[in-house]
Amino acid sequence: MPESKITNLLIRLLFHNVSDELIAELKQLGASQWEELAKLSGHFQIAPFIYKRLEGFGCDITIPESTLELLKKSYLLNLKKNIRLHNELGIVLANFNEANLPVIVLKGAHLCEAVYGNIGLRSMSDIDILVRDENLEKAGEVLEYLEYELQPRGKFDLSPHYVYHPDTSRIIPIELHWHLLPLSISDRMNIDAIWDRSVQMRLAGVNTLSFSPEDAIIHAATHLAYQHRFDKRGLRTILDIKTIIDKFHNNIDWKYINKRSLEWRISRSVFTVLSLTNEMSPIHIPDFVLGETNNDRTKAYYTTMALERIFAKEEIKVNLTGGVIFALGGSVPGNRLKLVIKRFFFTPNEMRKLYSLKPDSKLVFLYYIRRIFDLIRRNWRSILSVFGRGKEYKNWKARENQSAVLKDWLLTE
Repeated sequence: MPESKITNLLIRLLFHNVSDELIAELKQLGASQWEELAKLSGHFQIAPFIYKRLEGFGCDITIPESTLELLKKSYLLNLKKNIRLHNELGIVLANFNEANLPVIVLKGAHLCEAVYGNIGLRSMSDIDILVRDENLEKAGEVLEYLEYELQPRGKFDLSPHYVYHPDTSRIIPIELHWHLLPLSISDRMNIDAIWDRSVQMRLAGVNTLSFSPEDAIIHAATHLAYQHRFDKRGLRTILDIKTIIDKFHNNIDWKYINKRSLEWRISRSVFTVLSLTNEMSPIHIPDFVLGETNNDRTKAYYTTMALERIFAKEEIKVNLTGGVIFALGGSVPGNRLKLVIKRFFFTPNEMRKLYSLKPDSKLVFLYYIRRIFDLIRRNWRSILSVFGRGKEYKNWKARENQSAVLKDWLLTE
């Protein structure tokens, strides 16, 4: 766990029940420590939740007025934004229903209402919606009818979604997903199995679909590992998972989570995140789930590495250039060619999406040549640096070694 007293206190506020010991520790905090706690909660994007948590303590503790106002403002601003998001979600879902398009609402837009039970508790910046691959075009037409505009997709974007920005009367972008894993490893997961287990529910006053609790946990874990790479949003994700478990604990099928994670070769990501959840909170996750990562020493090593990245004082942001360097000069030479192929050369369907081609376009195979030139044009300095082991490579290696080792371990199962 983190060495900082205030960070550890923040974790206990997030995940543990009120106790005399916790209240006693909070009473001992000085004004500067309260200010540090408020700033940390903002950094980890959990300030609204912390405000309501502290509000529940009542008069048992005295919080400096400036700190309380800062946290209260964060909560009220988040609530105001999420009310607008919630209203927009209702409009979007109603139009999808009218077009007879089934969708699954993802992440914050689902969790706020269905899991947290208070749309002001969980911060979010957009609406994430999953549609079936064959319905992508039609779903895009619905969003365009609502005056959302499709944003250009970068040629190096590995994310399995399109981004639609609203007109000036709205502030809420929509991410239209067709898969849950990055394109480089999307073939691991059977997305149809996720759809088959989706559940009917009502969100924003409209009938729609959401994940089963098990698939919501799997998605949260893989999203933190693969997309966010255990950055500062990790604490919020772990809170999401803990809240899901609290709500559905008697009905969660842990055997399903275990089976699917192994079958889809995402077990290291899922079990690492669940290990962190188990370490930070008093919830019970079955040993047979946590024990599948590998052996105890290996699991502890990479779990600690992930934890350090979440609580790193300075986050390291890596673009595709870093990925190219890692693929070509990674720490496991036998996997280099496999990583290059998987990360940069996708299936024909994925290439069609990447280059905005028609679903049945035969021109897709010519775009593999273009893909090579695109990669070289963007990364030629880095590629030369890798093979020459130049200054850029050495600097990157020192800065990103921890991230690369962790990512290598997560991907090569």
